[in-house]
Amino acid sequence: MIHYLLSGFELELYSMHEYYYIYWYLSEFLYAWLMSTLSRADSSQMAEERITEELQRRGSSKKTKKKKKTRPLSREITMSQAYRNMCAGMYKTMIALDMDGKVRKPQFELDSEQVRYEHRFRPFNSVVDPPTVALHPV
Repeated sequence: MIHYLLSGFELELYSMHEYYYIYWYLSEFLYAWLMSTLSRADSSQMAEERITEELQRRGSSKKTKKKKKTRPLSREITMSQAYRNMCAGMYKTMIALDMDGKVRKPQFELDSEQVRYEHRFRPFNSVVDPPTVALHPV
């Protein structure tokens, strides 16, 4: 889902006035969900490693040196946090530019911002996790 939305920027599929809700969705929902999922997976892996080490210690009578434990998913969690912060910053920047009158919004004759939002995120309706979110006007 994240790559789907980010590829829309690369392919220039979004209008300038749509950027704010794309960045909002990325930062507040997709990256937040990804970080939560990665953190749970990381905690689960660390707990499993602790249990495995405990079982190995009980089985052997030798004392082994403790290795420095590294979190297996720390790099992915850090990168997700950085991308989330970047998207949140871009969202706030777009809101500020809109409030300053720098972003021109088209006059909608046959649709509205709500309809455009629903069309942009329609592919996500079939995905269960994370759930889709309705647009709230800024």
